[in-house]
Amino acid sequence: PTAASRERTAASADNGRTRTSLSAASIEAPVAWRQTLPSRPSAPIASDGVRIFVPLADGHLAALSMVDGGTVWSLQVPGQLDHPAVVAGDFLYFGQRDGELRAVEAASGRTRWSRNLGGWILGAPIVLEGTVYAIASASLVALDAEDGTVLWSRELESPAVISPAATDTEIAIGTFRRIFLYDRATGENRYQLDTLNVAGL
Repeated sequence: PTAASRERTAASADNGRTRTSLSAASIEAPVAWRQTLPSRPSAPIASDGVRIFVPLADGHLAALSMVDGGTVWSLQVPGQLDHPAVVAGDFLYFGQRDGELRAVEAASGRTRWSRNLGGWILGAPIVLEGTVYAIASASLVALDAEDGTVLWSRELESPAVISPAATDTEIAIGTFRRIFLYDRATGENRYQLDTLNVAGL
């Protein structure tokens, strides 16, 4: 067959004619650097464009230079981080297994503030317009991103089962029975949906 016929066959070879392939793409690019980590990553990495931040299974959060992969700083945390750190401005925000929500300087790893939320922190926090939103067991907490002051806190009927999500004006969370929408500024409960009575959920 000609090159053109082979190309047509490959493009429509699957039954759905989706013009997609499950085969891994072959990408060749020069390796900028390699770094051997002291342990495997425990959660996805984050980056501020200058450094990459790698949670490690040995209980450290490591900052590596994007230029050469060198270690900029390494911070010991209790246990390990189960979720990625969130980059917002010059700071990183992350939850620890001991219930501490911590803000550290991205450049140095120095702790800006730390606040114990009284329970296991579910998922990565959300940082929007100077406020940090986090779920700790059966509580939704909003804190000032600058100093960690608690702006408001709402007790849930049961522990949350999914990480929080945000709209322009509300924070959405889900428990086993319901989905709730809370006002981002005040913590007022705007809406709730009983998922046990919704077909398909």
